[in-house]
Amino acid sequence: MTPCVTARRWLVTAVGVCCWVVGGVQAQTLSDQEAVAQATLPATRLAETYSGLFGSTAAARTAIDGLRTGGTVGLTGADGSQSSFTSPVGPMGYGTINLTLGLARQLLSSQSITAPTADQMQTALTGGVLNGATVDGVLGMREDGMGWGQIAQAMGVTLGSVVSASKTAHTRAPQTARPAVSPSATERSDRPEASGRDAGAASGRGNGNGGGHGGGNGGGKGGR
Repeated sequence: MTPCVTARRWLVTAVGVCCWVVGGVQAQTLSDQEAVAQATLPATRLAETYSGLFGSTAAARTAIDGLRTGGTVGLTGADGSQSSFTSPVGPMGYGTINLTLGLARQLLSSQSITAPTADQMQTALTGGVLNGATVDGVLGMREDGMGWGQIAQAMGVTLGSVVSASKTAHTRAPQTARPAVSPSATERSDRPEASGRDAGAASGRGNGNGGGHGGGNGGGKGGR
C-alpha cells in the first residue's frame, strides 16, 4: 500500500470520527430542545398536572408562576406546609418548568415520596438531604450546567418518559372522546350493506314487473 493511499484512508477515518462526535453533540442538543418543545403546556394545564405535588391546583400555579418569573418561588406541600426560595436559574419557559417539576417528581418518587412536604419539594428542586440521602436537586443541576438529558440520565429515566408522564392527565380526554368516532365508522360500514339490500329490492321489483308485464301481454294475445 502506497503512503498516499494510507494518508487518504487516515484522513477519511479522522473526518468520520469528527463527524460522529459533532453529530452526537448536536443530537444531544436537539434532544433537549425537542423535549422542551414537547413539554410546553399552558400554565393552567401544568397546574392541573402537578396539583398532587402541591396539594391543590392553585398552589401548583403559584409555584409555576414563581419559576416563570425567576423570582421567589412559593411552595405549598401536599400536607399544607409552606416554604419559599429564590430560583437559582432565573426565568423559565413553560416547557422547562414542566421538565423541572417532572424530574423533581421523579426524584421524590425514587425516595418513595409521593405526597411531599414543602421542604421536601424544595429539596428536590434546589438540593439538600432527602430521606437521609444527599441530592443535588433539579435546579441545582441546571445551575451547574447540566442538560436535561444528563439530569434525566442521572435519575435513571429518559426525557421521553418524563414528557409522557407530564401529559398523561391530558391524554385521557381524547381517549374518552374516541368512541364518538365509532358510530360514524359503523354507519360507513353499514352503508354498503344497505346499498346491497336496496339493489336486491330493486332487482326483485324489476323481475316482478318484467314477469307481470310479460305474462299479461302473452295471455292477451293468445285469447285473440
